[in-house]
Amino acid sequence: MAHGLEVQGAMRGGGVFSALFSGVDTLTAGTPITTYWRIGGARALQIVLVGPADRIVRVSGVRPGVAPFTWDRPGEPWQSELTFPQPGCWRVYVARGSADGELWVRVG
Repeated sequence: MAHGLEVQGAMRGGGVFSALFSGVDTLTAGTPITTYWRIGGARALQIVLVGPADRIVRVSGVRPGVAPFTWDRPGEPWQSELTFPQPGCWRVYVARGSADGELWVRVG
């Protein structure tokens, strides 16, 4: 995708959601990345990063927002800024009310 690295995650119960790491084709530790989300559910979107050695990073500043370019996927649009503090395999856990899911990414 021309606008960045797109990843699909799995929701509990079989649904999917999408994340677009804007402007990058690889994820690099220590670099803030504007991330757009398309996800169903109700209430505010909550994001938690779980990394190497079970390191937990709670993401703040998550807000509704549409990408400044065409990115049409199912679900409501959200925006956040993610910074992975160290390289490794990271689980990105998302929740909106009773709906939750995850995706896995490798950070260099």
